[in-house]
Amino acid sequence: MLLSDVRCGDVIEIKKLLGDEGILKRIHLAPIAGYTDYPFRRVAAKYGWRNRWIPLFPLHPLTLEPLRERYLLQLKKEEREQVLQVFGGKDLERLKEPLSALAELGFSEVNVNAGCPIPKVCKAYGGGYLMKDLEFYARYLSVLVEHFDSLSVKCRLGWDSDTLDEFARITADFGVKKLVIHPRLVQQRFSGRADWRRVFEFKEKHGEFEVLLSGDVEKHSDLEYLLSRVDG
Repeated sequence: MLLSDVRCGDVIEIKKLLGDEGILKRIHLAPIAGYTDYPFRRVAAKYGWRNRWIPLFPLHPLTLEPLRERYLLQLKKEEREQVLQVFGGKDLERLKEPLSALAELGFSEVNVNAGCPIPKVCKAYGGGYLMKDLEFYARYLSVLVEHFDSLSVKCRLGWDSDTLDEFARITADFGVKKLVIHPRLVQQRFSGRADWRRVFEFKEKHGEFEVLLSGDVEKHSDLEYLLSRVDG
């Protein structure tokens, strides 16, 4: 599961509280742009957190090359062993060459963000837009699976109605069997409460998926409960 709203000091205290390395392997520090940046991830790594994510890297061809030079190539080897979260890119044919260059950097896992509700992300054909246009999502995923062996998808329940099962079917059609589910609709943004029960139902119905839950995981008792129901 993904923990959000975690600060550097919290990383140390949570690590002490949990202790069990087996449990820590199932907990991820949620990728939040402007928060889980390189200094944060260095502190997390120092205290044994393995599942650290690099958030919201844009795949737009016009921005990928300068960002790759300025940012990705400066990452230390251990950073490239973490999860890189990507989004966006309308022109799928033009994505292929930049994706090949990105694949050469050797990230241990690449995660497709199909859940972010922020308008500028959705307008870039990324984030929650992929749940709005499932036909485009299928074409988008078909390009990414050609370049990355270890691929996962972070999603929500749907755009403005629950289409999670159909979304998962498309995902599985391309051999991707790891979903990180934030159980709200994209149009809800962060209002209301995350519907954990919907994720439990999905996991029971689709046992072939590795399912991680994201959303409103706020305290130690939440972790104990949720780890008994989902994979992380």
